Amino acid sequence: MKTISIVAFLIFLSLAFSALAANGITYSQISNVQTQLLESLLNRQLPDGAFMLSTFPLGSRFQVGSTLSSLVMLKKCGFPMATSAFQKGIKFLLNNYDPFEMSALPTFYTSLGNIETLGGGTKVKLSKYANLVKDAACSSYLNDILFLSESNRIKSSKKLKQIVLFSLPTIFSTIRNSTKAELTSWMSPNAVNKNAAFISDMANLYEAVSKLLTKSFTGENGSFVLAYMVKLDECTLNSYDKKMKNEMFDYGIKDILKSSLANKIQKKLISFQEKNGSWSWKLALSSVGFSSTSTISTMSTSIKRSLRIQTTALNLDTLLESGVPATSQIIKKGISYLITELPRSLQGKTPLEEISQPFITLEIYSQRIFGKKYTFKLLPSRYVKFVSANNENLSKLLSNLYVGKIKEYIQGAIFSRFFGKNR
Repeated sequence: MKTISIVAFLIFLSLAFSALAANGITYSQISNVQTQLLESLLNRQLPDGAFMLSTFPLGSRFQVGSTLSSLVMLKKCGFPMATSAFQKGIKFLLNNYDPFEMSALPTFYTSLGNIETLGGGTKVKLSKYANLVKDAACSSYLNDILFLSESNRIKSSKKLKQIVLFSLPTIFSTIRNSTKAELTSWMSPNAVNKNAAFISDMANLYEAVSKLLTKSFTGENGSFVLAYMVKLDECTLNSYDKKMKNEMFDYGIKDILKSSLANKIQKKLISFQEKNGSWSWKLALSSVGFSSTSTISTMSTSIKRSLRIQTTALNLDTLLESGVPATSQIIKKGISYLITELPRSLQGKTPLEEISQPFITLEIYSQRIFGKKYTFKLLPSRYVKFVSANNENLSKLLSNLYVGKIKEYIQGAIFSRFFGKNR
């Protein structure tokens, strides 16, 4: 009887440890998936430095778009710019992107947010004309948000609400990748006390975006609204020292993540999580007001899987940053889904072009649980060949991209004026 009891106890222990192993997530598992994500992107770099993604057709115009998109993704993941892969990509873009070419790139790829992200954190010397364009564009984005937050149009126009939500990533990127001096010059160019003006400007921006997010909430777009609440806190309240944060509060602003709306959205978002830890791809579409039955019916299984992965990664990021503990079952289930499905997707035909969000989500979880960031030494050495960073090439490239923006604005205005009348 005693022997049977011991055997039963050992079996129980074995099952218990098996359950712990099944539910446990290790740093190695996380970093292995992050490595696979980076390799899936770096493997697509051609000898001339261009990146070819599966959704882009062949041709130099589209190679420029896919290369710019790839470098921005790598930069978001923290991939070192002083590497052969990154520098070859910059050189390819410099040699192949012409801001005055007739067949311009789609605006999405040369968005102000992408340009700011690519150059953020690096000292560059822009051309005189590029500086004029950058100053005008950044000043316009930041100041328009202030005026728009007081407009009654935002309450009644569904289209305007969508436009505001789509423009916010550019606002956040501009704030995150600009110096205090730059931000003050764009918002308070005539200020005598620059430090006081900067704090006032940030407080006004915070309040304006908070209002816009509250007005833009439709019920269906909760996941994006909460994600933007998180980014607003991250790039303003929590990007500077505690003294500045307290000074911003002195202006009467309230932390939007502590609002009843943020709490309501968070609970709703948690309730949408499925049993396998993921969030439905339909949630991503409904969040941006996309509900065309005919188009959805033609979506491939691989695209739906990719959307599910991206939606899950974004929602986990949002929940973690909005206060849900990394140790909660909600987060563990979601992370387990990602580390299971991402490798399968990378081996299959899923058009997983956006690797940065899953990578960042796994990074946040790893830091919260293990206190570790991803080390790029885990990548095969052929991907991480360190070289001297050529900031002159980066400066020229960014100058071309900024000048290209003004061409896009002018061209857009012309097409709108002449073709709009005939509709």
